[in-house]
Amino acid sequence: MTAAEQRMGWGRSAAVAAMSLALLAAGVGLAAVAGPRLFEPDVAQPLLLVVLLLAYVFTQHYTLDFEFRRQSNSISLAHLPLALGVQVVAPFAHLAVRLGSVVVYSLYQRQAPQKALYNLGAAAFEVGAAALAVGIVPHGETGPSMWIALYAGLVVGDAVGILALHAIWRVLGLETSLQRGLRTLLLTAPVALLFTGLAVVAISAARLEAASVVVMLALTGWLALAYRAHRRVVLQQATTESLYTFVKDLGPLVVAEERSTDVLERVRVLLHAEQLDLTASSGDRWSALTVAEGQSPRRSVDV
Repeated sequence: MTAAEQRMGWGRSAAVAAMSLALLAAGVGLAAVAGPRLFEPDVAQPLLLVVLLLAYVFTQHYTLDFEFRRQSNSISLAHLPLALGVQVVAPFAHLAVRLGSVVVYSLYQRQAPQKALYNLGAAAFEVGAAALAVGIVPHGETGPSMWIALYAGLVVGDAVGILALHAIWRVLGLETSLQRGLRTLLLTAPVALLFTGLAVVAISAARLEAASVVVMLALTGWLALAYRAHRRVVLQQATTESLYTFVKDLGPLVVAEERSTDVLERVRVLLHAEQLDLTASSGDRWSALTVAEGQSPRRSVDV
């Protein structure tokens, strides 16, 4: 790498860090000017914060996966604790919990610093936007104006995060398009509406019985896990069927042939594997072919 290329790499990294920090600062600023929480449940605040932290970590780890127009999509469940927390937890306490959950999950996943910093910025802005939107509503208001404000805050947080990610990918020279970002927003907007509705129902029930929030969270988590299990079975069946259709008329495969690379890569994609190896013997020699995601095929021969 030349000195010019190295400086360019540092410049891009600095630009990405600056955009992520700008998101983080904006989120903190929005939380600072947001109003107080709308609802004060008969539950100790420390307990609420612990439950909210666990909910955030859980929803970051488990996603809803589905196909739309033959493309795989994953949607985070973090909107649910966000929609609930913004109503029952003070903005700065909520922000601290959200950022803490991102740090915990980033360390658990061993994420790259750039990705972790962006996730921190996006999470902060989501909390700040939702808190500010809900804070605009008069204190004690629980009707349609609060519902609309909450939904608007969630959508704005998503939109800004998506646009920021689009800009970051542009800076890094990665393939992206504004159309892709808009498609993502169109997919997340209905999910935000769903979780807004669940949060409204949960808070309305909590005004009558505080323990009902726990029931709502448990039910939502169970439904999400059930959907993931169902989705996993469907994907396994589809993968098995696609793999069978692909290999049934394949015929003999010789490792040394050029077509073996395409065949093995196709099988790797069908199996959702990061790497796939094929080894075959020919007399007293062993030939090996390896295909891996994002890498060129590798061939080797052992005598």
